[in-house]
Amino acid sequence: MIVRPYQDEDFAAFSRLVIRYFQEDLQIGWTEAQLQRLAVKMQGLNGTGRHWILVLENEEEGTLEGFLEYQIDGPDLGWNYRPGDGFIRESYVVPEYRRQGFARKMAKAAEQGFLQAGVSQVYLTCDNACHIWERLGYEDTGELCSINGGKVYTKDAARY
Repeated sequence: MIVRPYQDEDFAAFSRLVIRYFQEDLQIGWTEAQLQRLAVKMQGLNGTGRHWILVLENEEEGTLEGFLEYQIDGPDLGWNYRPGDGFIRESYVVPEYRRQGFARKMAKAAEQGFLQAGVSQVYLTCDNACHIWERLGYEDTGELCSINGGKVYTKDAARY
């Protein structure tokens, strides 16, 4: 498995992952058409210089098995909770590949991307499976995000 940047030819497989993530893990009751539009929106923001997607690729099978979406918060992105800080927006690994260190690989790649952009403060919001982020060095701030109600976790990526 490798972690690499999203490419336009990944769109069909990426869309399937987005739909699976929102339906199965988050159990959001949106239709497939609504989730497909969300995947299009996520893909459309990729490469804007402030919004990136990493994918977890199974090289042997040529399939995508996960993704991590991240950005530097700013007013032009529709999410600006901590302006100038790195934000891990979404992260997903298909169930069959969990507990093998792939989330760690994707998070580390995102943190390196933030550091290369001159940003060391990284945060995310979490409402389930928060223990994963704690194991990756993120600390619970005790704060609930006013945008989505999730617990806010932070990390200084330069310290790890």
